[in-house]
Amino acid sequence: MPGALSAVDVQGRQLFVNPAFCSLVGWSEKELLGQSPPFIYWAPEDASSIQEQYAAMRTGTSNPTSFLIRFRKKNNERFLVRLRAAPMFSEEGTLLGYLSSVEDLQQLAEVRAILKDRDHFIESVTRAVPENLYVYDIPENRNVYSNRHVAETLGFSPEDIQAMGRDFLTTLLHPEDQARLAELFARWETARDGQIIETEYRMQTALGDYRWFLARDTVFERDEQGRVRRFIGAAQDITARKMAEDARAEAQRHLQESELRYRLLADHSSDMISRHAPSGLYRDVSPASARVIGYTPHELFGRSGYELIHPDDRDHVFRLHSQIVDEKKNVTITFRMRKRDGDYIWVEVNARPILDPASGEVVEILAVTRDITDRKHIEEALRQSEELFRALVEKSDDGIALVEDGGKIRYLSPAANRILGYDQADLASINAQELVLPDDLERITIASQPSLSVSGGSYSTSIRARGKDGGVRHLEVIVTNHTADTYIQGFIVNFRDISDRLGLEDQLRQMQKMEAIGQLAGGIAHDFNNILTAIIGNVSLLIESTHQDATDRQRLFVIDQAARRAADLTHRLLGYSRRTALHLRPANLNRIIEDTLALLRPSIDPRIVYELHLDPELWTVSADAGQISQILTNVCLNSRDAMPKGGRLMISSSNTVIGDDYVRTHLIAMQGEYIRLTIADTGCGMSNEVLARVFEPFFTTKPVGSGTGLGLAMVYGIIKAHGGWVTCESQPDVGTRIELFMPRSLVPISEPSANEHAVSPSSPQSHGETILLVDDEPAIRMLGKHVLEKNGYRVLLAEDGIDAIESYREISDQVALVILDLTMPRLSGSSKWKSGDDECDPRWRDLKEYRCHPLDHRDV
Repeated sequence: MPGALSAVDVQGRQLFVNPAFCSLVGWSEKELLGQSPPFIYWAPEDASSIQEQYAAMRTGTSNPTSFLIRFRKKNNERFLVRLRAAPMFSEEGTLLGYLSSVEDLQQLAEVRAILKDRDHFIESVTRAVPENLYVYDIPENRNVYSNRHVAETLGFSPEDIQAMGRDFLTTLLHPEDQARLAELFARWETARDGQIIETEYRMQTALGDYRWFLARDTVFERDEQGRVRRFIGAAQDITARKMAEDARAEAQRHLQESELRYRLLADHSSDMISRHAPSGLYRDVSPASARVIGYTPHELFGRSGYELIHPDDRDHVFRLHSQIVDEKKNVTITFRMRKRDGDYIWVEVNARPILDPASGEVVEILAVTRDITDRKHIEEALRQSEELFRALVEKSDDGIALVEDGGKIRYLSPAANRILGYDQADLASINAQELVLPDDLERITIASQPSLSVSGGSYSTSIRARGKDGGVRHLEVIVTNHTADTYIQGFIVNFRDISDRLGLEDQLRQMQKMEAIGQLAGGIAHDFNNILTAIIGNVSLLIESTHQDATDRQRLFVIDQAARRAADLTHRLLGYSRRTALHLRPANLNRIIEDTLALLRPSIDPRIVYELHLDPELWTVSADAGQISQILTNVCLNSRDAMPKGGRLMISSSNTVIGDDYVRTHLIAMQGEYIRLTIADTGCGMSNEVLARVFEPFFTTKPVGSGTGLGLAMVYGIIKAHGGWVTCESQPDVGTRIELFMPRSLVPISEPSANEHAVSPSSPQSHGETILLVDDEPAIRMLGKHVLEKNGYRVLLAEDGIDAIESYREISDQVALVILDLTMPRLSGSSKWKSGDDECDPRWRDLKEYRCHPLDHRDV
């Protein structure tokens, strides 16, 4: 076979290849020309070494050179060759490239067979590796011949080798191999002609390192006695092979150790370690399978691991399985796995593909399966705990905030958003200290210092905070120091909006105050009313007499007018204290409003514009029309006085249903269906201080002599007596809005009967009947006795209910009429006597009852 030749330029591009070279590597001439050898037929593992050789020739440090490398055939097969390269120069001496001859060392066996029949010397040389050829003389203990390759392989010149003489082996042979020289030479004593003796040894190179050689020696010459005198040999540099063998041995050792460690790990691990075919079939399973899922390794061999997966988890696992096989990814999967007893457990599987080094395809899947059922239960309990905590925080009506030292807010609960209007998106722009009103911030900063300076300390107080809308909220706050807590590292602030509660407390205090004032006013008005009754009655009697002159009579008229004005005040006080008798009838509030406004218009400044908004479908209300007209008049006149330069007076009526939300913020209100009467003006308005006292009797902001301060007090009392309530809102320079609520009546409206319009006689017609007059006030008793006797009646007196019962028992057959005071210290009114008391005469219960109200001037 002709020698394989190739030529490359200085950049390593292929310039020439002969057919022998193409046959050697398996590529065609067309495929090789222009290509770079390291990427074509050089074995990648030797590419760097050969590049260093060519670089040395380019720099002139090495002129023709020979070295062993591995080539790669087109079918990816590796084989060892000897490459001899020499530089090519132009006529001008320019380096054009390198001409190389390649010798396939694996074909030496064929070469030896061809030369077998040649002469003895050629045959012996061919058997030996024809790289480092030598002839060794045993008696002289030296090389008598060595070819140039010996010097080139070791890095010495042929002259250097020749000069070493007898010291060749002792100088270059590895010390461990020198110890074997006697044994090696002893083998020639029994060597046969044609016998090949192989020896492996290490020789030191000129660089000081050692290279491995395989020497194939055979008898070359014998002396007269037939003893071997000289042997001829060829030494092959097997350093690369030795390194590969060492690496293989080391790899095998590591593999064995790894297999041992794997087996020990698999056999003793609490996790189940398994090997699967790419399809998922079990190939090997550790003994832990019995503990984890109840199956022995033998029971799992050949079964698919996917048949044990919970049906609901299979799709998820199959998707990840495709990532392992198709994408060659390591994955961690969590799913439920069926045990042998049928129960399911949660497992975590770490799976990774095992690839074929040659093809890169997945040949196996290694999986480590761990039972995480307990962990899952803990995670589920933790999740439920977190959800419970989140629900408690997020659904709590109390706000929760996490605040760092310095006031930066890290967290706000949903309730905090409802209370203050801020949410998580606002945290970067707000500071907790900026939300607290300055007066309160200064107060709590000083007061909270002792409590909040220690870890775990807490401080509670009430503050005012400004919300996102600018409004002020009254908050109850508890601050706890958790700065030392690793997870919190701040202050937990729990707060509750008590603005509505404080409003209700203010309403309650106002109601209690108004109730106390009403009781006091009612008591005073009742007693004062008795006094005025005596005054007015006696003055009326004196006026009717004819014994006074004109001056005295005029004086009596003045007294009468003053007393009646005082009686009017007591009437208003009694109205405020809800002691005025009401004449309740089903009525249309719109009609009362229209009738009242018709009377009021002449007294209202024309610059005041009326706006009337009356609901045509207004429900019926049970009301005293006169009293409602009176309170409407009082409120409208107050509005008139609040608008001296004109304005708008708006009166509206509407149906409304009072629900829980309204009742929660209005202590006086009750749920149900109500008629709402609204009177609003654009007058001067009132301050908060005035608004708090607006319904108090005798409180007024008008100048002395311009008002009694009883107008709105009457409104409050009369609406309360109707079963309703009054609210008042006002702002200075904006106006006032008063709303009156009265319960709906389901009784239909009817026209008054003829009897209701009958006029009673001007004076009673006496026939000498006996009347029992009962009153605890002596002046009233005497006045009544005088009036009745003047009209021809016989009058008996009693000072209270007990006294009246005793008198009635004695002369019950003579008494035609009993006149009773409804309020007395002992046994007031007639209802008690008619209740069935054993002390009462049965005839008392048969008496008809009438009630009259002297100061109302109405005959009931």
